[in-house]
Amino acid sequence: MRILIVFSCFLLFACAQKEDRASSVTDVVISLHKKIEDGPFPASSRPLYVYDQQPIDIKGLPAIDTLKVQYYGFKTSKLYDSVQPKGIHLFSGFENDSIVISLDLNYNKDFSDDRKLYFSKEFLNNKNGREALRKYTTRLDTLQYKGFKNGHSALITLMYKVKLNDSSIVYRNDPIKTTLSLQMQTYDPWWSGETTIENEIYKLAYDPGSLFYPNFLFAKINDKFPTRAEYDYIDYKLKDTIQLGSSYFRMDSIDNQVSRLFLKKLAIKEKLTGYRRGETIKDIRFIDMNLKTNSLSQLLTQNEYVLIDFWGTWCAPCIKLTPDLVKLKTDFPDRVSIVSFAYDEERNKVASYIEQHDMNWTHVFIKGNAKGKNHPRVIKDLRIQTYPTFLLINKELKIIERGYGKESLHQIRELLLEQSEEQ
Repeated sequence: MRILIVFSCFLLFACAQKEDRASSVTDVVISLHKKIEDGPFPASSRPLYVYDQQPIDIKGLPAIDTLKVQYYGFKTSKLYDSVQPKGIHLFSGFENDSIVISLDLNYNKDFSDDRKLYFSKEFLNNKNGREALRKYTTRLDTLQYKGFKNGHSALITLMYKVKLNDSSIVYRNDPIKTTLSLQMQTYDPWWSGETTIENEIYKLAYDPGSLFYPNFLFAKINDKFPTRAEYDYIDYKLKDTIQLGSSYFRMDSIDNQVSRLFLKKLAIKEKLTGYRRGETIKDIRFIDMNLKTNSLSQLLTQNEYVLIDFWGTWCAPCIKLTPDLVKLKTDFPDRVSIVSFAYDEERNKVASYIEQHDMNWTHVFIKGNAKGKNHPRVIKDLRIQTYPTFLLINKELKIIERGYGKESLHQIRELLLEQSEEQ
């Protein structure tokens, strides 16, 4: 009997220890709330399909000389297998001194019961500038249609604006079709949430139907969400590791109703590797264009910093910044080593460009299409989405600066200048 009691106590003690260890790792569940308003994610703009001839099943079209019937198809997403109706019809045309457009908002293929919107023909002579875009765009409005998945349906609300063609759509040999083409600018529903970590309130935004793939934005409650217009913009994906306060979490999953985001707290004091400013990068090993095996750590034995440059001969901003990159290498030969990863389809074209422009540093060729769907591991691991992208790392492989374009390269130059003056 005594043995049984002792054994039972041991079991209780062991279970208590196990529960204590589990409770020391605190997971976070964030409630998500659907938003139907202009949020922090960029709107997507798509041209409409323009019929060459008026469809015979469309009724109530006005008797004007020049008219184009157009069609916008609703997109499905991960949330729905199909939608109904599948899209909406619009028309545009010339009426006296105006451009007139109309939307078949009740989806009955009859425009006689729909409102007409008129815009001055002055737009044809002034298509540029924010004022022109604002003046010749319909007000923000909503469309509703149904989405279906697994036998269930839900009402979808889509925010939109209709834009006149700002010259981004061109039909060769058909100036009328070009002029009357419309664009639908849509704002997908997004989800918001808040959580408190270490007495700091954080807000998040989730977009399941973004231009590239589902993403998350995080910010402190009184800060603005980052935008794609910022040179150092990076968003988060599911399974990413995020630091909130002094704790690290894995963005684990979202429930099927898109009502909760689950964050798994990680029992680590610092993130092992990452791709954002302040994080440590993996020691990338590579074979350069001279067929020599090299690595970031090996380059760091030569200088204090390594500048990683992702570019391509197809990339106009990359080409434009080549002289700035050459000058940076010339001005800081003993401070920074450069390794350029050319993500391109033609090795000979890359080699020729490097030689012609005296790019005398380490180069790596990555064969592929940067605009395609499948990318090599280094591109995916470092989340390279914009070209050129620059990463400046120190001897601890820590990312000191990260960004894209001219502003990022300017920030890196300023940092190197500042540290040179301090020495």
